[in-house]
Amino acid sequence: MAVQTKTSRIDIRLTPQAKSAIETAASLKRVSVSTYILSAAIEAARMDIKREETLVLANEGRDTLLSLLENPPEPNDALRGLFL
Repeated sequence: MAVQTKTSRIDIRLTPQAKSAIETAASLKRVSVSTYILSAAIEAARMDIKREETLVLANEGRDTLLSLLENPPEPNDALRGLFL
């Protein structure tokens, strides 16, 4: 397994209270502050990406979407104009 070199950096400014809270939480997890912040940020990023890339529909919406995919409506003049 290849070892990836860390070459990118992010600097942030925060209040003393926020820094103290992060340090305390990292200590409780027995990890460094950098590791704590990085793992929390990666998890939040993955959740945000998943939330934006996932379409959740109620049963009625799902049925409508599937019906339109299986039986698309005939193109109208506006749509045809886009392909000219």
